[in-house]
Amino acid sequence: MKKIITLIIFSLCCVTSANSAVIFEYDFFGDLIRTVGRTGTKDYINSVHVGPDNNIYTTFSFYPSGSVNSRGHIQKHSQTGQLLGSINSTDLNRIMSLDFDSGGNLYVLGKELFDKIPPIEARIDKYDQYGNYVSTFGKFGTQVDRYNDIRIINDLIYTSSFGGSTDQMKIFDTTGNLIKSFSPTGSSFFHEEIAYDFNSGVLYVFTPKNGPGDILISKFGLDGNILGVIDVRTMLGGNITVGGLDLLAGLEVGSNGNIFSFNKFSNELIEFDANGNLLNSLYLGEGTGGATRDFTFNINGNILLARDDERPSGSARPVPEPSTLGLFGISVAGTLLSKNRKNKTLM
Repeated sequence: MKKIITLIIFSLCCVTSANSAVIFEYDFFGDLIRTVGRTGTKDYINSVHVGPDNNIYTTFSFYPSGSVNSRGHIQKHSQTGQLLGSINSTDLNRIMSLDFDSGGNLYVLGKELFDKIPPIEARIDKYDQYGNYVSTFGKFGTQVDRYNDIRIINDLIYTSSFGGSTDQMKIFDTTGNLIKSFSPTGSSFFHEEIAYDFNSGVLYVFTPKNGPGDILISKFGLDGNILGVIDVRTMLGGNITVGGLDLLAGLEVGSNGNIFSFNKFSNELIEFDANGNLLNSLYLGEGTGGATRDFTFNINGNILLARDDERPSGSARPVPEPSTLGLFGISVAGTLLSKNRKNKTLM
């Protein structure tokens, strides 16, 4: 039976709640411009994306009363924060990430509801550009396993996974056929955020060890062959006291080949080159009790930071020197160009 996902269109209301997830938009002076998508419910935000239509897409796990069987969902907002629509999953508890192919089709990484008959698998759901369910593929794992991130490059689907029974990177075509699995870092490492440099053809994957230990960004060719690693602990000076899984949120590559991530240990957006040399950092404000989950850049080059139940403090660190900000801003302004996406209509 063909499934149709639920599409709900409604206007944005100004709800504030101690349990809400939210997107913060910052400029490159570290000043807060606006908040986007405050939900007013116990939503756990997992990722934020700018779609091919330049709107903002966010993915959630939804626990309104602590139930692990509540449905995950996706929200779509305009660049100025107006809520344009939402997709409610039929039977996914966690929606971890999403991406679009060249035809505007949407691919969603999710985790089946815990009340399903085991093995409670992780999977990928495909929807057309109008929000109609197309297919499911890539099922694997048990309750502890999940897909973590997805990047679609030249209509090949690259996914990272995180869990107990597998930590493989996987490549699929858009019809769901598995092309290749690879994981040269070993079974004690997880694969999390993925970024791609269209100029050099290098795939970057955040691959921390489970718990304290090595914190790496692995560099792959599109064929899955390992090209090298960046030692994040060394890059940041070695003074990291948190576990590797909790250190970085999000990964993006600028048009100049530099890489960006958010350091949750210092609340800074960091920029480094392909050799792991730290170039710049920008403080984005302390929160008051939440967690930063992901970030990306919008079409204006501003930073979209996804946090759970976290508001920035009133104080801010000194603004960096103008020369530093200029280099930082120029580098990020080209980030969206490196994604090479075409405008399509969705939802």
